[in-house]
Amino acid sequence: MMTNNNLETALSIKTGAAALDYSISASAADVDRYCLDVEPGEGRLVSGIKANASRVCPEQITALK
Repeated sequence: MMTNNNLETALSIKTGAAALDYSISASAADVDRYCLDVEPGEGRLVSGIKANASRVCPEQITALK
């Protein structure tokens, strides 16, 4: 039987996962635009997005924090 606490935890996890999916989808164009020539791995994409923070969508910056 699921308790209120378990239900709240499950809902929180599902909400967090949905927010992360949205952030990733919203920022895919930014990654393509500013990091197209960057080889993924070892934090290179994150560095590229951070270097272009003033030009990328706010959801991308939020997702990286």
